[in-house]
Amino acid sequence: MSASDFTGHEIAAAVHTLRQRGDLDARVQLAKAAARRLSQAQIATGSRDLALASIAALLDDVEILVRSTLALALCDAPDLPEPIKRQILADVDPVAIPFIERANNLDSAELRDLIDAGGTRQAAVARRPDLTVALIHQILQHGAPPAIAALLSNASADIDARDCREAIRRHASNPAVARSAAIRSDLSDAAVADLLSQAVDHCASLLVQNCDLPASVIDDIIVRSSDRGLVSLLQALSARQCGLMLEKLVARGRTSPALALRALLSGDRQLCLDVLAACAGMPRAEFRHQMAKGEDSANRLLKQAGIHAAGRRLLRAALNAQPKTAPPHQAGCDTDIMTAVAKVQPGLDPAHPERFMRSAAQLLR
Repeated sequence: MSASDFTGHEIAAAVHTLRQRGDLDARVQLAKAAARRLSQAQIATGSRDLALASIAALLDDVEILVRSTLALALCDAPDLPEPIKRQILADVDPVAIPFIERANNLDSAELRDLIDAGGTRQAAVARRPDLTVALIHQILQHGAPPAIAALLSNASADIDARDCREAIRRHASNPAVARSAAIRSDLSDAAVADLLSQAVDHCASLLVQNCDLPASVIDDIIVRSSDRGLVSLLQALSARQCGLMLEKLVARGRTSPALALRALLSGDRQLCLDVLAACAGMPRAEFRHQMAKGEDSANRLLKQAGIHAAGRRLLRAALNAQPKTAPPHQAGCDTDIMTAVAKVQPGLDPAHPERFMRSAAQLLR
C-alpha cells in the first residue's frame, strides 16, 4: 500500500490510537517524521497529503511536547499552508514562541501582525536573526519594554544609533531594557549618558565591563549609584578592578559601613570586609587577617572604621551569621543574616528588606 492510499481520516485515527495508548514518544517521532517529509525539496502529491494529514492530527494533540516538537520541526518547511501556521501561532507560548523566533516561512506581513499583537509574540519577533529595517523600526515605535529589551539584546539587529538612543530615552527606566542596552557594543557616548541618567543601578556594572569608559563617566557612576548599585558594580569587577574602584570610592567619600552591610546581605562577605578595610584606611589583606583574630580585634578594627557601639554590634552579628549554602533572598538580601542582625537590634524587621536596610544604615552612621 502506498502513502497515497491512506486518507486523512485514517491518519487521524492512527494518531488517536497512539494517544489512547499513551504513547507520547511515538507521537513525538511521528511529528518529526511528518515535518521532515513536508520539508523535502521534492515531494510527491500523495506523500505531501499524507504529511499534512499527520500534521493536522498532531497539532490537535493534547500534549504540548508533541505540538511544540512539530512546530519547531516545521520552521524550515517550504509553502507551509496558512491554516497550519495560524494554528501554531494561536497555540500556547511553548509551541508558538520557538516557531516565531526561528520560522523561515513567516512573511513580513505575518511578522508585522505579530508585532501589532503585542505580548510575548512581539518579543519573540524581536529575537529573530533576520529582522528587516522596517520590522526593527516597528518594534522600536510600538514595542512594549520586553520587546524593546529583546531587540536591544539581539546582536544581529542593525539598529540605527539615533533609534537606539530614542529607545533608551523612552524605556531605560525598565531594568530589562537598561541591561539589554548596556551590553550593546555600538553604544554612543550620548546613549551611555542617557542610560546612566535613568538607570544607573541597573546598568553600571555592565557598562563598566563592556565599554571603555572615561574617568569622568566612572566618577558619574559613583556619584549617581545607590549603595545597592555600587555593590552590584563591585561584584561584577575582577579583584584588581574592584580594588581600583574602591580607591575611587574612598576618594569620593562613598565607602561606608552601610555599603559594607549591603555587600554582606547580597552574599559577598569578602567584599564587605574590603569595604570596611577602606573605611578603616587599611590594606585589605591585613584587615581580613586582623578581623579573623577574634572578637576583640574585630571590635577594635570596626571602631577604627568609625563605627559606634550599636553599629559594631550590628555588623559583628551580620559577620558571624551562618547563611545556608543556598540562602533565601528577599530584594537581594540574605534572610538568615537579616534575622541574625534583628536578634541584636530588635527594631529591624527582616520581613521588609529595604526598610531594614534604611534603618540599619542609620545605625551605622
